[in-house]
Amino acid sequence: MIVEHYTMEQGLPNNTVYSSIKDKDGFVWFGTWHGLCSFDGAEFMPFVTRQNRTSDIPPRKVLNMVEDNKNNLWIRNADSHLYMFNKTTESYHNLYNELKRLSQNVQVLKIKRMDNGHILILTRNKNIYEGATDKDGNATITKIYDASRDIVHSNMKLRRNIIGETANRVYWIGTDLKIDAISKKNSRPLLADIPNNTEVSSFVHFGQYMCIGTAKGDIYIVNINNGKTEHHSFPDMRSSVSCIIPLNGQVFISSSTGLYSFTKQNGIRQVLPAAAGATASYVDKGRNLWMRLRNGTLVRFDPATHNSQQFAMPKDSLFDEMKFCDTGTNGLFILLRNGAVWRYNHHTYTMEDISRYNEFGGYVLEPKFFDIDLDSDGHLWLSSTTNGVYKVYFPQYNFRFIFPELVIPTGEQGSARALPVAQRRPVDRHTQRRAVLRGCCHGTRKEKLQGGYRQRISYNGRQKRQPVAFYKRSRTCKGNAR
Repeated sequence: MIVEHYTMEQGLPNNTVYSSIKDKDGFVWFGTWHGLCSFDGAEFMPFVTRQNRTSDIPPRKVLNMVEDNKNNLWIRNADSHLYMFNKTTESYHNLYNELKRLSQNVQVLKIKRMDNGHILILTRNKNIYEGATDKDGNATITKIYDASRDIVHSNMKLRRNIIGETANRVYWIGTDLKIDAISKKNSRPLLADIPNNTEVSSFVHFGQYMCIGTAKGDIYIVNINNGKTEHHSFPDMRSSVSCIIPLNGQVFISSSTGLYSFTKQNGIRQVLPAAAGATASYVDKGRNLWMRLRNGTLVRFDPATHNSQQFAMPKDSLFDEMKFCDTGTNGLFILLRNGAVWRYNHHTYTMEDISRYNEFGGYVLEPKFFDIDLDSDGHLWLSSTTNGVYKVYFPQYNFRFIFPELVIPTGEQGSARALPVAQRRPVDRHTQRRAVLRGCCHGTRKEKLQGGYRQRISYNGRQKRQPVAFYKRSRTCKGNAR
């Protein structure tokens, strides 16, 4: 594991970083205390001042960022205000007036990208809206659901979980502030087979299906394409469905009496009584289930072997939910509710706090992390509340060596035999940039070196940076390679 640390000395506007996101063009964007900035792999570019007259005043304390289908960034700051940043014109648009026309409360609690590339917006009064931008970069907001009849006006909390549908989508608003909106294939109703007085307790969307759990222990599985609904009742469970996890043709259901597995062929059976009342779930790349219980305990469950582990998590919390980032064989990283990041080792089945590593300051500094994000290149970005941002990556040594003496012809045309393993020379990959071959070799060696170049493209006559790209270089050597 290699850790790179970026602070104000490298160009960050501020050492308090709340969030990060990598866009489609390859830039990494950071939300800091002083505002927004981008990173192209070599240098930072802050966007904390107005670049032109058409731009609104840039936001400070950027908490969340979401990229829409037009490559614009939607921003929520610590004051619960909503902005849209047009990367082409480098201008901000404060969406206060757009929200004010639709609602008396304009405080934004959460933003999320929808399956159609638009932005799902949740306000403090629990209304949800859909935000979108046109080809000219103009932002529009439309109301999906008005929750004024479903909240306690003294504290703005929901009385119950809400599920409903419009002509073109199904929406969900949970009492835990989880939101979702699913686009429908046609205007056919999808929830018509669910009674209106049903008290729903959980919701999950996977592929072409929606799964809805009820307080009586029933589940409804709805096919989004054709509207077909399956109703399954489980008298043996006799408790509210708190979490639904679809995996490998099975549906795992968590209730107050434990974790259950359901299939159409075998019905329902209890698989883990200890996982009672799970409130959050995650499926890693190894097909293991991760569940957070109401008492804060984190449970790992392997559906293939039915083996499980429990990890006691710190009770103090800064966030409402955990965040998982799975890097595969390099470990599962979990942002805990107290701002610490733990790493689960898939090989040793152990959990460790990476903030104790020397690369993150060890026991002295103990940085609190605010966000964790895994980009498309497999790089992990850790946003710290006091120490800037950390980049964690695991280099892959994809070197290709071609040695003629390792393949000895047998005399027959087109056939060959390889040297025994004991006679092959070892390769020591002790550095990041080049591999070392011990001994003498002849032939061609190809090695992947890190280098960079920066291109520039023009938007409306202005120069724009492109992310640093890496290239390959090959050369021929004879003799001892070191």
